[in-house]
Amino acid sequence: MNSEIYSRILNCSKIANTTVGDVLLKAQEELGEIAAEHLKVQGIKPQEPLENPLVNRLEESCDLLLVCLDLCLRQAPKELIEEVLKDKLSKWEGYVLKNMK
Repeated sequence: MNSEIYSRILNCSKIANTTVGDVLLKAQEELGEIAAEHLKVQGIKPQEPLENPLVNRLEESCDLLLVCLDLCLRQAPKELIEEVLKDKLSKWEGYVLKNMK
C-alpha cells in the first residue's frame, strides 16, 4: 500500500488521540453502516430518492478499511503489517480455492 496513505492514517490517529477501545467501537459502527447499505442494495431497507446504495456501501467499506488500518498501525509498523497481510492472504486464497469451487 502507498506510504502516503500509511502516513496520513498515522497522522490522523495521533491528532484524534483515541484509544484502541475507541477505534474498535468505531469499527463496529462502520460495519453496521455497511450492513445498513447492504440491506438497501438487497431492497430490504428503503432508500432515499437519488441515493446509490452501491456507492454508499463502497464508501462505508473504505471507512472500515481505514479504521482497521489505524488499528493495525497502532500495533505494528507497516512492514510487519504487510508481511502478516501476505501470510493471511495466502491462507485466505487456500481456503477459497479449497472450499469455494
